[in-house]
Amino acid sequence: MDKERKKLELVEEMPEKGWVLAYRRGGVVFKAYDLLEGGSKNELEALLKAEDLLEIHLFDAEKEWRAISSRRHGWKSVLVSDAGQTDKLEENVYLGEEFKNVGEKLRIVNYLTYDENSMIHVNNYRMAGVGESYETIS
Repeated sequence: MDKERKKLELVEEMPEKGWVLAYRRGGVVFKAYDLLEGGSKNELEALLKAEDLLEIHLFDAEKEWRAISSRRHGWKSVLVSDAGQTDKLEENVYLGEEFKNVGEKLRIVNYLTYDENSMIHVNNYRMAGVGESYETIS
């Protein structure tokens, strides 16, 4: 018999306003949210408690809070930001037609490290925003 899965709750680490990308067994939820708006907050709370939720990302331009579920370990959450990161690469990924109502592009920040042979590795990433156009980051 499976142990009852711990429910996720709103936590202070989450961005107050941004975008939610949630993977559910029945599909994907991707849209803007604002925790200061009652309806948006209630909807997000319900999503966090959904039985079919597999993975969720809440992000803005500065940070991303994500939680991933596994049968063995339950929910594991992490906050990712630029703090302590020295090398990063930002890129824009075009969104598919089904998400054009959210925006045209998704900005991704990749955090880089180098090994003993000076080979570059992406050791972490975060989603950093949705928009119609982003300037090239130098």
